[in-house]
Amino acid sequence: MVKKSKKKPLLIFFVSVLTFLSALFFSTNVAYADGKELTGVVTDISVLNMSDSKLEPNADGTYQIITNRTNQFFVQFDLKKYDGKLANGNYSIREQKLISVQ
Repeated sequence: MVKKSKKKPLLIFFVSVLTFLSALFFSTNVAYADGKELTGVVTDISVLNMSDSKLEPNADGTYQIITNRTNQFFVQFDLKKYDGKLANGNYSIREQKLISVQ
């Protein structure tokens, strides 16, 4: 005669309840910093291919890269005009189009 263990269903129930409670009480809320946009800080964007040769943008300003190959993306920036008056959450936006070609 085989005895069924009563511990296994109890363990499954306990783990289920514990998982539900941890998801309920320990959910993470991300607080975004109140920062300001820094303008004119990005001075140059460079894309290098796998042989470290600098890629030149097309006439419309886009870069043509090949997927599944190593590419490097470099951004140079200059923060001198802000004279060290920076805060957490400050950001800069510069749109650059990358076209991937297989």
